[in-house]
Amino acid sequence: MMTEPLISMLENLLDYILNYQITDDNLRRTYKRVIGKEISKDVAKELIEKAKPQFKESTLKDIKNLISNDKIDEKIRQLKEIIGRQTVDSHTKKGWRPAGMPQVDCYAHIRPLYMEHEEFLTNFKQSLERDIERKKKKLESLHSKLEMMVFNGCSVEEHSQNASPRKP
Repeated sequence: MMTEPLISMLENLLDYILNYQITDDNLRRTYKRVIGKEISKDVAKELIEKAKPQFKESTLKDIKNLISNDKIDEKIRQLKEIIGRQTVDSHTKKGWRPAGMPQVDCYAHIRPLYMEHEEFLTNFKQSLERDIERKKKKLESLHSKLEMMVFNGCSVEEHSQNASPRKP
């Protein structure tokens, strides 16, 4: 079962909370604030000792039911498949984490894609400009040849007859 590490981690977290966060002093302060009466330290310890196992048992039962009902096992399997399908290139890309502010998050999430697309368009523009320059030079060359033919008084038909035959 793929959820066993998850359940183990949640159980350890629950143990930490029960052992270090739910203390008799905290219970006494909370009881006084909510109920308005004070309880002795012994009564608080006794309440905690009785409630801890019940709380842990019911919480773990709820966690297991939640995992079962939401099909977390299947989702973890799918996540592992997605991670396994990642390409080698994914190691060179920076990860993205949300900042918690929707406007900033949207901008930060889309910005790398925008920059990548902008770079692609810049490279494409440069290749088109090189192509245009090459064709302009060819056109200038043809234009100068045509001017020479006209200057020499040779018609286009005569020039094509005098030109060497092309091989098919």
